[in-house]
Amino acid sequence: MFDTSIQKLAYLGEFLESLSDNIDLTPTQQKVAVERYNVVGEWLAQEGSPLAKFDPRIIAQGSFRTGLAVRPVNDECEFDVDLTCILNGTLPDIQKALKEMVGKRLNGHCERYELVLEERRRCWRIHYKETSGHSFHLDIVPAIPDTYGWILRQNVPEKYAKHAIAITDIKSEFYLSNSSYWPKSNTEGYSLWFLDAMKYNAHKIERTFSKGIVNMLEAHVEEMPYFDKRTPLQKAIQLFKRHRDIKYGDHDDKPVSIIITTLAAHAYREVMDNIEPQSFYDVLLRIVELMASYITSVGAVSWVANPVNPLENFADKWYEKPIKEKIFREWLISFKDDLQSHNLNEGIHGISNSMSKSFGEKSVRSTIFSMGDQTHIAREEGNLKVSGTGIVGAVVGLPVVKHLFHGQQS
Repeated sequence: MFDTSIQKLAYLGEFLESLSDNIDLTPTQQKVAVERYNVVGEWLAQEGSPLAKFDPRIIAQGSFRTGLAVRPVNDECEFDVDLTCILNGTLPDIQKALKEMVGKRLNGHCERYELVLEERRRCWRIHYKETSGHSFHLDIVPAIPDTYGWILRQNVPEKYAKHAIAITDIKSEFYLSNSSYWPKSNTEGYSLWFLDAMKYNAHKIERTFSKGIVNMLEAHVEEMPYFDKRTPLQKAIQLFKRHRDIKYGDHDDKPVSIIITTLAAHAYREVMDNIEPQSFYDVLLRIVELMASYITSVGAVSWVANPVNPLENFADKWYEKPIKEKIFREWLISFKDDLQSHNLNEGIHGISNSMSKSFGEKSVRSTIFSMGDQTHIAREEGNLKVSGTGIVGAVVGLPVVKHLFHGQQS
């Protein structure tokens, strides 16, 4: 099927990149979600709103903010969009009062559009049942700006630290008290830290991705939360999350996204420091090999530090429930094993069978179908090449062998 091992890995890299595109949110899902949360933001801040004097701002956070969201494995499941509602000015000193003030205004919006509003531990959740079948929910966390000198003292750069906020939490012991001891967060600071990890040594991916990727990385941060084109780090994390979801489903102790994202970002920097990527496969394999090395320890406690608040341990539940750490480390090994177990000489059916076990049959079949269409068109034009980076297109590089998908070549 292929003349060289380079071609095999280039094809596998191409396949995995295409697979990440197939599990990414669709443009329609992204567009609808942005439209819906913009409407919410306008409702909160419009003239006559009780919140207008507090200059409320809605900011996307989490996987939607960083371009890491993936479609639900099952179409009937909702995807989630995390938002922060930051208010300024003279505000209630009691968490509960702030939470209810925001909730009351959101309830008026939900009544107007016949939506369901649900109170959660730290947020208000609005459920959307779209007629297009793209159901999702918005999780809106009420917040106020917080002091951040204590974060600077942890050697966190000011460009991250200054976005610190205080949030509401029903389980906080001070939730009902007139107290300054509010739960602290810095989701925007984390998003900026992740963006910088994506930018790291960006010149090394110019050969692998179009110039548009590098231009995007240099763009102003407000152009987020999502991208039409994504970097190797984003694609890798999306594949990690899908593999986890296929392997563990709704298991309570499955690896959590924030730990996966943080360790992958650290590993990606090291990868970009030490190798010249020949394919997306190279990058993906090296990231998963390095992730565990960034799990540190404080005494007997395993530690995955929040990079914008090193005093926070994302893996704090591992000490309380060791099975969580055991599963996480086993998952890293299983991902690497699955990544290396695909025998391309078995042809397209072999790829489909093995990849489906790791990433889901529907997504894999869709990827194979879309790659087949694109490859056929380019081959008919007589200009199909593989650059050695995992990207197929009319570029200078190795000519692609005609695929017969039966372990043969013409």
